[in-house]
Amino acid sequence: MRRIRVIPVLLYKNGGLYKTIKFKNPTYIGDPINAVKIFNEKETDELVLLDYNASLDKRGIN
Repeated sequence: MRRIRVIPVLLYKNGGLYKTIKFKNPTYIGDPINAVKIFNEKETDELVLLDYNASLDKRGIN
């Protein structure tokens, strides 16, 4: 039997995590370190971290 995989996606901007609706009107939701600890305790399979300002600041891919 297959196991359900949970892969959370976190939007990172200026040192914090944000929730958006269609990438507009960002609302601060918390500290990224705390979120990673929580998802680690929940034993998520993967974690996706998107840098919300990278393209606006003309930064490349790490």
